Amino acid sequence: MHRRSGALLAVLLCSLAALAPSASAAPSPAGLTPTAQEAQEATTACGPGGVGDQLVPDSGPWFNFTAACAAHDACYGAQLGQAYCDSRFRDDMYAHCATRVWYQRGLCRNTANVYYEAVRRFGHLFY
Repeated sequence: MHRRSGALLAVLLCSLAALAPSASAAPSPAGLTPTAQEAQEATTACGPGGVGDQLVPDSGPWFNFTAACAAHDACYGAQLGQAYCDSRFRDDMYAHCATRVWYQRGLCRNTANVYYEAVRRFGHLFY
């Protein structure tokens, strides 16, 4: 239980860094596909060398949620509805997990479930 709570807190911290307003960032036109700048900001906040790099990785040996995280941030930025954005985030992560080799799919989906649960519980703080 403590391990899962720690993972949820780590996702929360990374989300805070990724969703911090930027003076030059505007949501993508449709709000569904992140702009190059939004993708870079998400990578900077949570990816290699970013604030959340050690706490909440966008990718690991059995998953790569970089695109799903960037799309989720863009969806929140476009204010398309928290439940919609979170559901789409889960679907995007699950779609990625389906592309993994068979023995990584379960680990990938478990990781996606933890990330999804974190945004469902704490996303309202940033939406």
